[in-house]
Amino acid sequence: MNAKIIFILTPYIHDYIEENLKNIKPSFKWEIIDYINFRHLSEITTNLSKNDFDKLVVSGSAAKSIVEKVNPDLQGDILTLETDLAGIYRLMLQLISENKTLEFNRVGMDFFTLFDEFITCDKLIDININKLLGEKYLPYSYFENKNISELISTEEIIKSKILSLWENGNIDYIICVFSSLMPFLKEKGINSSYGFPSIEHIKGIVEKIEALITVESYEKLNPAAIKISIQGSFSHEELDWQCALLQKHILDYAKNNFFDFVVKAVSYGLEIYTNKSVVSDMTKDYTQCDLSKYLSKVNENQKVSIGYGIGKNLKEARNNAVKASRYGLCNGGNFLINEEGEIKGPLDKDESITYSLEKDEEVSRVAKQTQLSEITIQKIFHIIKEKESYDLYAQDFVDYFGGSIRNANRVFGNLEKAGIATVDFKRSKYNVGRPAKVYHILKNKL
Repeated sequence: MNAKIIFILTPYIHDYIEENLKNIKPSFKWEIIDYINFRHLSEITTNLSKNDFDKLVVSGSAAKSIVEKVNPDLQGDILTLETDLAGIYRLMLQLISENKTLEFNRVGMDFFTLFDEFITCDKLIDININKLLGEKYLPYSYFENKNISELISTEEIIKSKILSLWENGNIDYIICVFSSLMPFLKEKGINSSYGFPSIEHIKGIVEKIEALITVESYEKLNPAAIKISIQGSFSHEELDWQCALLQKHILDYAKNNFFDFVVKAVSYGLEIYTNKSVVSDMTKDYTQCDLSKYLSKVNENQKVSIGYGIGKNLKEARNNAVKASRYGLCNGGNFLINEEGEIKGPLDKDESITYSLEKDEEVSRVAKQTQLSEITIQKIFHIIKEKESYDLYAQDFVDYFGGSIRNANRVFGNLEKAGIATVDFKRSKYNVGRPAKVYHILKNKL
């Protein structure tokens, strides 16, 4: 991966992030640029260009808001590496271990000093923290509506409030999420610790960056998406297990076949983002569903529906994949919708057909008249075209599209009842065995 990522951080966390990045060994190139305070951050990012990097990672929500306001062109390419709750809780456990007498109702957090009602860290122990604190206490909610002057002055406001709380004996300790404040707190002799992002959080950011870059590269190579839906009813725990198992099989499949794609867990299944070339290989030029065969082989008890989508952009590809998946759930089988709006399938049957999703009045009329699905009527048209004959057997339907002879007889029975087909005579298709009905499709009724 030739992508370049720039991390803009304070000197206080520079070494910690650098060490972890070296251990994680991302697939992209990276560089760390230091900023001293928010004013300095605004100065060094004013002239940054999108040509300088692929993604920009800053230290938190406030820093992100500052960069977006001084340089709007960079919006959409900025991620944050702010302290996560896991890092805060680990720090609190460490403080308890080191100081058994420390009372968390006398421990403050720098961010909470920005509000009229100062919240101490004992509130963070409440398991309903999000409900307790509410939306306004989340950093991104607080900073997104501030102007640049207000954002730059944030550090000085926090410093002043913390110093006042400390000098008045209201707090014994401060937990910081703004690393730029740590030199000031140490200088004033205020007991404080910074909540470093957890290693898991840093790994998550790295993985997210790699996924974003990979997905963006697909945009240049005819993007494609695959929607895999797990069929059946499950409890939340069972569904989580089914999804985890499916994801393992998908990643094994990709590894075994050297396919390059990104996997994302969604409700009742997975979504895969890749490109047209990979989908072409997976489906043998849009004629088969090799993935379905593989999944049935490795876990015959898990039933899934697979929809493939190709589009002019990733959004269109994903929408097509979702439509194809729904189409399969309604009609049976796995389908593909391409960038022209054509649907191909069922890919897991011996014979697949291609037709437009645009409304076909002739197909719709016959489907309504025979009480059959439009895809079934399309299949009948396909067999007529392939055989170059309007005389069909029920076995023809099975030979082309699979399924049972009973279902095929039902299809042709509906055609007969609707006056679309007649039974002219009986004979054996292969001149052996019991005579079979020959259905003559009335061309003038189509």
